[in-house]
Amino acid sequence: MKEEMTIATVIIQVVFSYFGVPVELKDNPTRKREKVMACQFSMYFLRAYTQLSLAEAGALFGRDHATTLHSCRKLNFEISKYNDTRRDAQSLEAKINDKMRELHLII
Repeated sequence: MKEEMTIATVIIQVVFSYFGVPVELKDNPTRKREKVMACQFSMYFLRAYTQLSLAEAGALFGRDHATTLHSCRKLNFEISKYNDTRRDAQSLEAKINDKMRELHLII
């Protein structure tokens, strides 16, 4: 479980940095677009890279399992339909992989 949390921390830091949002705002209830996107992409990659449950992934942002499920479904749809979202996902995936290699957390 410790490694899962380390990977989760890396994912959150990389994604929030990508969207220009301070990580300290991850629990903040604001609905600003950049913050919402950072949370949604973080939840999406947490589910892809870790074995955290929907509830555990959501709890990292002060949200419940339904929010995590909505985020994952929404991004799966948007990645398949919109080039901008697909490019964001691909860029983030590369950045996450690079950071994990750098920290010797290769999956």
